[in-house]
Amino acid sequence: MNHEDENLDNGMTEDYKNMLSRFTNMPTNNYGRYYKPLKTSKQGGYNVGGSSNNFREEEIRRWLQNPQSNEKQLRDLSTYLYNANSLYKWFINVLSGMPTWNWVLSMDTYGVKKKQKQLEQMYRLGAQWANLRYSQAELNKIFKTIIKEDWYYGYEVETDDSYFIMKLDPQYCRVSSIFEDGIRAFQFDFSFFDNKESIDQTKVSPVIQSYPEEFRKGYAYYQRTGNKWVQLDPINTVCWKLNDDLDYGLPYFINMATDLSDIGFYKALSKDRAEIDNFLVLHQKIPVDENTVDKFAISSDLARGFDALAAQAVPESVSVITSPMDVTAVKTERGTSEKSNIKDSTTQAFTGAGMPEQLANATTSTGLGQAIKANENIVYRFYKQVEKTYNFKMRYKFPSIKMKTRILELTYFSREEKTKELLTGAQSGLVPPSHVASAQGSNPYEFLNDIDLENNILGVTMKLKPLQTSHTMSGNNSNQSGSGRPPESDTKIADSTTVTRDTDANENRA
Repeated sequence: MNHEDENLDNGMTEDYKNMLSRFTNMPTNNYGRYYKPLKTSKQGGYNVGGSSNNFREEEIRRWLQNPQSNEKQLRDLSTYLYNANSLYKWFINVLSGMPTWNWVLSMDTYGVKKKQKQLEQMYRLGAQWANLRYSQAELNKIFKTIIKEDWYYGYEVETDDSYFIMKLDPQYCRVSSIFEDGIRAFQFDFSFFDNKESIDQTKVSPVIQSYPEEFRKGYAYYQRTGNKWVQLDPINTVCWKLNDDLDYGLPYFINMATDLSDIGFYKALSKDRAEIDNFLVLHQKIPVDENTVDKFAISSDLARGFDALAAQAVPESVSVITSPMDVTAVKTERGTSEKSNIKDSTTQAFTGAGMPEQLANATTSTGLGQAIKANENIVYRFYKQVEKTYNFKMRYKFPSIKMKTRILELTYFSREEKTKELLTGAQSGLVPPSHVASAQGSNPYEFLNDIDLENNILGVTMKLKPLQTSHTMSGNNSNQSGSGRPPESDTKIADSTTVTRDTDANENRA
């Protein structure tokens, strides 16, 4: 402090010094309801789900730069984003909801020396076997997991009339070999079961006791030899991957994590700006002695009393400042690009995910159909993986005859159009009827059972009589109901035809 400051300090009144001391040491929580620090800083918690969390943007960028060494971190991040961020969850749900899993079964009968009855019986057994595996609910659940995590390691659990795939933790699985058609075999780390117990109704038992027999044998081998990595039988396992061009796991939409951060940043910034715009400050200026700059015209106790009274009288969005100094408001101009930043960052997120933004806005555009087809190709690639896995297993299940399944290239977006194409092909004799039935939701196993039930057991086909129409009625009746082809639907006629119908323009024509 220089000499001039010492003179200023010495010239202060005792009352002013006491007030200044109390003001300087005032607890900050007295003003807690007026002061809100900005939450939009991207240097702190990674705000991707609407709230701060343990993921930081600099960490995520580092993981994405070296994904092969950070599979688990990126997998955990993807799971968190699915649970916390509505846009990320929407992307995954749209893609995972596209498959229809309409399948057909074919049999190679060329040169097979078996009677027709035997072939039919084997075909039905193959259809029954495939029917258990192509469960739409089970495969949709698996496909959603694969989009979130990329890898899916599973073990088949089957009885005579039930089937499901038990998911294995990818952290404890690793690919060990690749068989024909790209079928992956993998090893399991049996240290997973160490110190894990399950509570039964009567006792506490190791988790391993609830797993299939192959796991119990593998765990006994691990305990005996100390070798924790044991290969599971590929006939009992499935190993699927969405990014099948990579040998490491990378969640399909994880690269858009930073784009989601930008959206959260701009939304939080817009919200804070709106709060600031609606914030009001009331300034109570303490009168001072005109002859002495540091002498109040009223006591500090009186000033504090009025400050407290004013603070209690104003609503939450209004703050009170009591000071002997003039207060000047400095307000920055709001740019017109603030809303544009949110829109641009959202569009960038859709672009990065490969999803058409029109799907979320329920509008149409020229590129919408092409964008949907691009995502359908992702689904079709996964169809092929499932086909190869089940056909590989079918060769071992039915070694005496060649059978294979095929998933029709349909999604919920294209099913109606492609079903019509298959129906046209069936009417020309180019497409088997079972393909049309499968496209309409009846797989080969159900199709054969329905035909047998209706024709051979219930005799429904023989009992039904077609309804009479203008095509089945005789001459006079036909004239009464109107001859010629039936009228077109109002949704398919031209605008000019609609006008003609409404005005009865054809009534007086010969």
